[in-house]
Amino acid sequence: MMNKFRIDRAIGKGATGTVVSATQLKNNEEVAIKHLRVDFSNYYSLKKLVREIKIHKFLSKGAPELFPVLKKIKLGRMEEGTTERDVFIVMEKGVCDVSQLLDKA
Repeated sequence: MMNKFRIDRAIGKGATGTVVSATQLKNNEEVAIKHLRVDFSNYYSLKKLVREIKIHKFLSKGAPELFPVLKKIKLGRMEEGTTERDVFIVMEKGVCDVSQLLDKA
């Protein structure tokens, strides 16, 4: 998947993952990619991933200009000897992130 994007810069890091600004190579569209590391053998780790996606979908319906629409969720390969996988969530690039909104509140 990562050969379809050019990573431009890191734009955020939080409790659940890292977000980078990227450009989709096929159409030159700017996107944000959130990278999470998820333990697929751990129920709570999977529940956290599902909650992250549900919250994002809920917020993007109410304010798509602030919480951009999800475009794609891609699972990385599971490394030998581990139950962890990389999860990449590709979304439209928003105007700000959650921490910026909380700072203004």
